[in-house]
Amino acid sequence: MLMIHPPVLIMLSKHSAVDKYDLSSIEIIFSSAAAAGKDIIEDVKQKHPNMKQVTQCYGATECLAAAFPDNENMPNGSVGKVAPLGKAKVIDIETGKELSYNQPGEILFFSPTLTPGYLNRPEATKESIDAEGWYHTGDFGYIDEGGNMFIIERMKEVLKVEGLPVSPAELEDVLLSHSLITDAAVIGISNGAAGEVPKAYIVRKNNTLKEAEVMEFVKERVADYKQLTGGVEFVNEIPKNASGKILRRALREKNQDNANSTAPILTVYHLNNQIRSYHISELFLSLYKINITVKSLNKF
Repeated sequence: MLMIHPPVLIMLSKHSAVDKYDLSSIEIIFSSAAAAGKDIIEDVKQKHPNMKQVTQCYGATECLAAAFPDNENMPNGSVGKVAPLGKAKVIDIETGKELSYNQPGEILFFSPTLTPGYLNRPEATKESIDAEGWYHTGDFGYIDEGGNMFIIERMKEVLKVEGLPVSPAELEDVLLSHSLITDAAVIGISNGAAGEVPKAYIVRKNNTLKEAEVMEFVKERVADYKQLTGGVEFVNEIPKNASGKILRRALREKNQDNANSTAPILTVYHLNNQIRSYHISELFLSLYKINITVKSLNKF
């Protein structure tokens, strides 16, 4: 039996070094600390048939074990059913209205094991535990008709694209199903009217994989508003903390640094026909103000 984090699951699925070792004695895997995608779990099972049970564990300090795995009938990606004596529901992240089966929203718990609150922190207690005693987990997920619970993402990581919620973890799961992608992370970047748009950072097996191929791969598998309209950037590694969680803040800072250091550049050739109406001094003043590099100015 192994107790691991999702990045190790990705290694078991993707890394060639795994083939050098005899893992035949491992039959059960428990993964925790972050959500693991359905596709990665399925890939691990297919690549290692002896690993018959790959289970995600889910709980919180505030309520102990929140879900209990039903290993015989539990679908891939599920953390199990609500723990004994507990109750769970899913609410809309905007309206607070309770949602039906398979509709993603914030997961709430009610249990006799739930903490009465945080010591000397009444405001934090009020934010996490509502007047009816439900604990707001801050996790984005859903419950199916069989009572199986699925954790998609932390609420604070969910993007808002054109007013609709988009989970970076969902897109990462799609990306990791590509045979030439060994690791991936998605963040949101600002985009005017759309609010945020997804951008992917990708570790690829080799340089044959191009941005256009990645974009098309995702396009075929998700809704239009979930497309990687923020672009794709190839990197050597994805920053993660000791428990294996993606350091999205580091990626957001990297994206901002790139934006700040890359001034918009326009190469100007053969302006004779396009800008005859400009006085030469007005032209250079305009170019200076918007930080455009002029490589060639022919006659006016």
